[in-house]
Amino acid sequence: METKQQLSFTAVPEFPLSVLIVEECADDVEAYLSALRQARFDVQFSVVATPENFEEQLRAERFDVILSGYHFKTWAGLDALGFLQSEGFDIPFILVTEPLGEQIAVECLKRGVSDYVLKGELDRLSAAVFHALDQKAIRNEKRQTERMLKSSEARFRALADAVPTAVLIEQGTQTCYANRAAEEITGFSRAELLDKNFWSMIVPSAKKTLIEQAGRFSSEEAPNSWRYKTQIRTKGGEIRDLHVTVNMFRIDGVPSSLICALDITARETIAAVRPLLRAKAPEQVVPKSLVARKAQMSEERILLYA
Repeated sequence: METKQQLSFTAVPEFPLSVLIVEECADDVEAYLSALRQARFDVQFSVVATPENFEEQLRAERFDVILSGYHFKTWAGLDALGFLQSEGFDIPFILVTEPLGEQIAVECLKRGVSDYVLKGELDRLSAAVFHALDQKAIRNEKRQTERMLKSSEARFRALADAVPTAVLIEQGTQTCYANRAAEEITGFSRAELLDKNFWSMIVPSAKKTLIEQAGRFSSEEAPNSWRYKTQIRTKGGEIRDLHVTVNMFRIDGVPSSLICALDITARETIAAVRPLLRAKAPEQVVPKSLVARKAQMSEERILLYA
């Protein structure tokens, strides 16, 4: 009859694991497999002892982890690691070996070994495998996130370049993105815009107004979104009127801003000129001769009906 401890242990599901073992000693291979099976790994494995077989197995099958000795008759475990890295494989590589000395162990870790387990301490092997698999999962997640970000960035750039509004992203006080409309409105190339910030293009008189407006807010009351009209001086020296919307956010913890600027120069010019045009428009004056003629026609109608 099984005890409660045995029942609880056998109830734990096995964890499937595909292992490539680089080892010349059959007894060592059995010891590695025994340690993994005791930790509830359902092990599928292949064993290789030569560089040629190692390369062949890597290309033929997919492995979750590689367990390798440090030194063999004609090659070394680090040779296997070097091939793994040169071919672009991201497979956790764990050295299982006799004591090598602290300096060599540190050098192995620097070269990319996932972990280092002594043959006399195989009770640590399962923990080393779990840790290596966790680190691999983190790397996979990071790569997936980076791919998603690149895809999102590509869509954002395509959309931003299609709108007539200047779009700039500033991280801290440095511009890190500018769209096509920003080039057209400011006259600066994207490379030039990345070397400056939006504030540097605002004319001094407009800066004073914006500073006065910003001074009305305390640090706690400062809005995350701000709209205002301002003027900038283009690369060619032209003054342009802009309607600006600024949204604050953070990139990697650094305060950043999304600046959208619509060129309203033509509209502001028309608004300024319209009162002058109205003031100069000639009054409509009715000639006196026409007034006299209308009066005479009225008298004739009265006499006719009298």
